[in-house]
Amino acid sequence: MIDLHCHLVPLVDDGAQSIEESMAMIRAYRATGYTGAVCTSHYHPDRYLVTREQVEEGVILLQEACEKERIDFSLYAGHEIYATAHTPAHLREKKALSLANSRYVLLELPFDVTPTALPTMLFQLQLDGFIPIIGHLERYRYVQKHIDWADAIIKNGGLIQLNLWSLAEEAAGSGAYKAGHALLKTNRVHFLSTDAHGSSGRSPAVGPILKALQKLYGEERIAVLTKTNPQKVIKNEFISSDYEEVKREPEKETKRTGLFGRLFGRGGKR
Repeated sequence: MIDLHCHLVPLVDDGAQSIEESMAMIRAYRATGYTGAVCTSHYHPDRYLVTREQVEEGVILLQEACEKERIDFSLYAGHEIYATAHTPAHLREKKALSLANSRYVLLELPFDVTPTALPTMLFQLQLDGFIPIIGHLERYRYVQKHIDWADAIIKNGGLIQLNLWSLAEEAAGSGAYKAGHALLKTNRVHFLSTDAHGSSGRSPAVGPILKALQKLYGEERIAVLTKTNPQKVIKNEFISSDYEEVKREPEKETKRTGLFGRLFGRGGKR
């Protein structure tokens, strides 16, 4: 397995706070069955604006530490990019990082306010040759209220990532848990990641969660979301959004057409 969303680089954001903690996280990854991870430090103008150089230097530092400890674990550079009007330009200028130098980019959205400008930005990203992955979609309030909000993203080539910790039984009853499982049940998910921020709490030790999900959704399905698709990202291979596989409720369909029109048009703020 390869984790596409984590905060392993130490002392740059709200993730690992020391190289010792980073290495403890890596050992937990290996114990869980992961063979690699993309270090997606925050690229957020108002919180943690971790530079490209900081991420790349951190990846080199951790990879050398792995080799010193003889830990077989591959690390890649990336960013969790908070989506703004400047995101396409920052990617073109290589200020912000794609995932493992691929065309795939991991985006974070506002948690409480529906991002009405998102369709324009996603369209521009795709014109520039990037493929957007929306990170931890289950955590956004507007998605928790209406999971079909995801359809316009998927229909137009965007991909969806969920956090494994949102799907854990310990989170049962939360909005993220309900939305995450609803998205999984309706085939609206392309990646499952840890979004690990430390060696405890939201950590890479997700073995029990994976086993529970395998029982619910099947080993093959979970393997696609944790192994097959992440490996395709690392190799820069195409991943279908599988829009035709989404299980929708017919009564929720409308006649709005055009790029993101149905969910981001006049009815976008629901």
